[in-house]
Parts: sequence; structure tokens; C-alpha cells
Amino acid sequence: MSAGSARSASTRRGDQQRRTPAGGEPRRLDTEARAGQLIDVAKRLFAQRAYDEVKVEDVATAAGVSEALVYHYFQTKRELYVAVIRAASKDMAAAVEPDPDLPAQERLHAAIDAYLRYVESHAEGYRTLHEGGIGSDPEIRAIRRQANKRNVRRIVKAIAADAKPPKSLELAVRGWLGFMESACLSWLDSRNVPREELREIFAQVLVAAALTAWPDDARPPEARITT
Repeated sequence: MSAGSARSASTRRGDQQRRTPAGGEPRRLDTEARAGQLIDVAKRLFAQRAYDEVKVEDVATAAGVSEALVYHYFQTKRELYVAVIRAASKDMAAAVEPDPDLPAQERLHAAIDAYLRYVESHAEGYRTLHEGGIGSDPEIRAIRRQANKRNVRRIVKAIAADAKPPKSLELAVRGWLGFMESACLSWLDSRNVPREELREIFAQVLVAAALTAWPDDARPPEARITT
């Protein structure tokens, strides 16, 4: 065997070892499952380290695949990161969608509780969505703004019921969401407040903001703001 052939064989063996999970054969996943696996691995890495510190090679190693396979699914690290942000946003939207059959106020409180449960059980994805990476990127900003707009619309609808809310209510809710996101990120670092207590804090702050933006003497009876 020539020296070149030996190197090629060695490279193939090394690549095979890198792509083989410990103690078993390489897993063969379909296209959607493999892309999802890479996104999940990248989500964890981007949550733990700054965007510039994560290399495509790191994602490949953590996923147990070749670097070339990662590039087969995502042409650049940025493309992979955008997919991570989009997936985290969709996951969260699905997780906090309350039961539409609940009364408006119960639906609102259920949404806050679901939000906190998601934050608690998906800390890495939440940090990636709200803290990490290339927030100045237009596509990333668009994903985050769409998620924020969806949450504002959902909360305003729960408060207003069938009444027409003032624009000030939307601004108050938008500010409350920013407060809640920042508080949740701090909470993930310390966990020094029980989730149930944090839920009540968020509910009380939302009520205070909503009452200021839409006081009793200007609000129709069908729009109820209570804790």
C-alpha cells in the first residue's frame, strides 16, 4: 500500500471513529432527524459559550458526526445558528400555548405558568434565544421580533377579551415581557426564588402595568384585569 493510500485509509478510519457513538455502530438518521439532532447539539453549545467561541467542528464532535456532514445540512455557522434560534422560538411558542377553552384570566395565568415551566426545563434553549450570538443579524432580529409580537398579541387579547384595547396597553405588555425575560435569565443563574413565587410576581406586575395603561374608568366591563 502506498503512503497516500495509507493516509486515506487512516483518515477514513478516523472519520468513522468520530462519527461512531461510543460502544456502537454509527447511527443512521433520516434528513429531518439528523438536522434536528445537529440543531439540538448546537443549541446546547451556543447556550454555554459565546457565538464566536463555538466552531462547526465543536458541533460535529459533540454530535458524533463529521464536520463535512454538518456543512451538508448547514452551509455556514450562521445558518446553523439561525436554525437554532428559529427552533427555540417555535418550541417555546408551542409550550406556552394555553388551553383556548379556559376563561381569559385563567388562560393568562396558565400561560405564565407554562412559560416558567418551559424556562425551567429548557434553560439552554431559553438562554440561546434571548442572550446568545449575533443579535444584530437581521434574520435573528426578525425571529425574535416575531416571537415578541406573538406573545404581546396573545396577552393583550387575554386581557381585552372582546373590547378594543388602547395602544398604551400593548406598550405596557411589551415592557412587561422584557422585564419577565430579564428576570427569568437572572433566575436561571441562581434559582433562589421558587417558581410559584416568581409566577405570582409576574402576574402582579402585569396587572399593575395593565391597570396603569387601561384604568378602570376607561375600561369596559368585559375587559377584566385581576390577579
